Amino acid sequence: HKSKPPTHKYPRENNPQLIASPMSVRFNRHVTMVSLEDFAIASTLTDEEKGATWYSPDEITAFRNNVRETSRRIRRRNRSTETTSQHKPQHDLLDDNMEDSRGLEHRLSPKRHRNKTLAMNIFMECQRRLRAASATTKVANSELQLAYIANKVSQWSRDLALTLGREDYIAAYPEMAPFVTAVMDLSNKRKSSLSLASSIIYEQSDNSSHLCSSLERRVRRRT
Repeated sequence: HKSKPPTHKYPRENNPQLIASPMSVRFNRHVTMVSLEDFAIASTLTDEEKGATWYSPDEITAFRNNVRETSRRIRRRNRSTETTSQHKPQHDLLDDNMEDSRGLEHRLSPKRHRNKTLAMNIFMECQRRLRAASATTKVANSELQLAYIANKVSQWSRDLALTLGREDYIAAYPEMAPFVTAVMDLSNKRKSSLSLASSIIYEQSDNSSHLCSSLERRVRRRT
């Protein structure tokens, strides 16, 4: 079970790095420090000490139920506003009375779940075909082919993660929007160049390079 670490309070004045400047993030006056040396051996603890150190099964069950209920509430809201298929920043998704949805994306987006399952299935099938082919013939660049397929099937998720990160960062630091946009544009150009080079090498492989070609076309159609 996840443990509840012992805490020590250190005054903010004794931590120069926490002294806030006028335009910086404001920290609490005390910071929590955790040391592994403060953890006692479980066999030496009383039942009360164990209960105060580790989450109980009931607490873990409550966490899971809270995740399920929060996910259901957000999905109902998405359906009622017809925004299920649209990507929105999390600060637009939730109102002030609802929990933070970070980490629940796989539960809230059916498209994310479908794409994740599809990507895993395609990758495993490609790996199976390459292994079967290598038993009878010499498969050239099998690692490169797997890397190429993995890159293709995960492209949508990576782009979505970058978009979400960009929106969250700009929401926190609006003045950095031009800089972030310029960096993202440069990153996209570099990514396109690397993707083109990788595809050329992939296509120039031996006949084994066609083992996963049908899977690649399937990815392009469905993502």
